[in-house]
Amino acid sequence: MSTVYCVMCVAGRAAETEVHRVIEDEAGLLWDSICFVFLIFMIRICKSWYFQHVVVELQLNREFAHM
Repeated sequence: MSTVYCVMCVAGRAAETEVHRVIEDEAGLLWDSICFVFLIFMIRICKSWYFQHVVVELQLNREFAHM
């Protein structure tokens, strides 16, 4: 198996027959998890009724200002 969670082994470090080991620093699973949590948080905010109300209110104010 040459990839683990879409993290590919760097060419030249190991031959194809050797067992590939992913170093924790190179895996970046911590940053992937942080980004995933941030995206879930942002989706939660953007789908809230209050946020949608504020967006509609700002759009209406902008349209009324140009009349």
